[in-house]
Amino acid sequence: MEVTSEVKAARRLLHSIAEYELLEDLAWLPTLKSWMMKIKLNVDVAENEFIPSSTVWHVLISSEYPKGSIKFYPNKLDGVKSTHPHQNYNHAFDEKVPFSGGDPCLNTKQGSWGRSIYSSEPTGKERLKWHVIRCIDWIKAAASKKLFQEGDPIELPTYPSLTDYQIIFNEDEVSFSKWSSSVITSGIAEIKTVSQLPRLYVVFNFLGHEKDDPATKWGEKLATVELQEHNAIWLKINQLPVEDPWQIPSTIGDLIKVLALNGIDLKGSISNHYHILRRKGKSLSFILLGFPLPKRIGETNSLMHWIAFELKDYPNSKGFTKASHALFDHELNVVLSSNRKIKWVKTENWNENQITKRGALRKELTDSRILLVGCGAVGSLLADQIVRLSCKQLKLVDGEKLHVGNLSRHALLFTDVENSKAEAMCKKLNATLPFVKVTFDYGTIQEVMDKNPNYIEDHDIIIEATGNDSVLELLSEHAAIFPNKIFISASTGYKADRFFLLVYKSGANEKSLVESFRENFKKWHDKEREASENTEELVDGIGCWHPLFPARIDDLHMHIGASIKLIEKAVDPAAPTISFHVIEKQYSAEGIFSGLIIKS
Repeated sequence: MEVTSEVKAARRLLHSIAEYELLEDLAWLPTLKSWMMKIKLNVDVAENEFIPSSTVWHVLISSEYPKGSIKFYPNKLDGVKSTHPHQNYNHAFDEKVPFSGGDPCLNTKQGSWGRSIYSSEPTGKERLKWHVIRCIDWIKAAASKKLFQEGDPIELPTYPSLTDYQIIFNEDEVSFSKWSSSVITSGIAEIKTVSQLPRLYVVFNFLGHEKDDPATKWGEKLATVELQEHNAIWLKINQLPVEDPWQIPSTIGDLIKVLALNGIDLKGSISNHYHILRRKGKSLSFILLGFPLPKRIGETNSLMHWIAFELKDYPNSKGFTKASHALFDHELNVVLSSNRKIKWVKTENWNENQITKRGALRKELTDSRILLVGCGAVGSLLADQIVRLSCKQLKLVDGEKLHVGNLSRHALLFTDVENSKAEAMCKKLNATLPFVKVTFDYGTIQEVMDKNPNYIEDHDIIIEATGNDSVLELLSEHAAIFPNKIFISASTGYKADRFFLLVYKSGANEKSLVESFRENFKKWHDKEREASENTEELVDGIGCWHPLFPARIDDLHMHIGASIKLIEKAVDPAAPTISFHVIEKQYSAEGIFSGLIIKS
């Protein structure tokens, strides 16, 4: 391919950079669909064993330039040979190319080095020059060990390779305090397999640390996993095991050396646990290494993090007495031989606080025991949203089965047709997030309460999503009996042009729950009746605001999203004891949808 004019123009701009030197001009790499040029960067830094003052780089430029990627790879002979923060694992990944795989993260905004000198990446021909300057800045920061600064987010090193499957654990500040106070530094971990692809391994218990009160607690879906157990040995260490400056060990020998520098004997620490497992006829699948981390550089440690590697290719037992001490030592020496490549396993913290960093409701809601009556269109979508917003304790009540006509605006699937809505929703919600604990009762709320008159007492928030007058009346009777509860009624109007939301705090009002709803809904009743008159559509249900009225799922999602924001505000202890809201669609004079308006 001939070099494009855009790439030529970008290359000419580089001559104004004092540290830049062109070694080999642009050449086309058909396998990578990129242009490659070989350059030297002569940077005035205090030389050290990791960063020389002159380094050679292979710059790969996308064929779509000025769009597409720009990557800087170190030359195998004269480039940066070590791995640093904000850099991929630096090793020779392909014998056919003259560079290794340790491309630095040049367009990241992370790190003080990035914040102090970061400028917005240009979109035109200046992009290549911008990246060269950023690489020079990265070299300076790496040489002076300033790629990490106080206040930076914690960054773990990259791995030479990772398994497709992963091990998940559950750690927070509470479990960290237990780890910190414990003098036990090693033990056996119980791991179970979740039946899915890629395979998911779940840490259930760190034996020897908190055997009777496991630090790891999971929601309903994972807590009931019964598939094959896998055994691991856990080892608590003082810090992340890295070779200077920031490289994860690639062989067992390298790992043993790094741990020894911290006073830890890898084989000696796990030998006794390994013998215990083998005497029971069990095999060892993984070794887990746990160490403390702060949330940001320079802060106090507050979280336990785990990395793991797989043990495999055990030797045969020829020449040894079966289940003997010598055999077990031999096995361990083979799988932990110094020249063995480490097969690192992908690990991740699935704690609730980690997963919901991107958005959760206030704790008055997420920590509440919620009862949802009605798993129809409104109830199913509402349940799906609040669970994803970290409401983890939810009880569902519904006595109906799912019909195919429900699917156009329901959270369930056609594979759930003719199954209990409550049970099917329960299974789905428990599989939504790993800490969720959803249960259900099949039947009407009247039937459930006939069996247990104190049913309401076990819940903090009761949401009625049936649109049924009789259900509201029944809940109103119990609202008078049980104070300090929050009752919520959520229902949609005809074609979901309006959505009605009542939040009622029991024990603090002169009027009953049902009176409060009827009084507020009175003036909207006629509007709903007028909207539905003379329609040829078949309308089912009780009450003109019943959710079986025609309504599209996109409208319901909008209304429910808005109603959750209102609920979150209404549960504040300082909020009024009764609040009624009408969420109404708005249209322009031309009949174009323009948004929602809330009338409270």
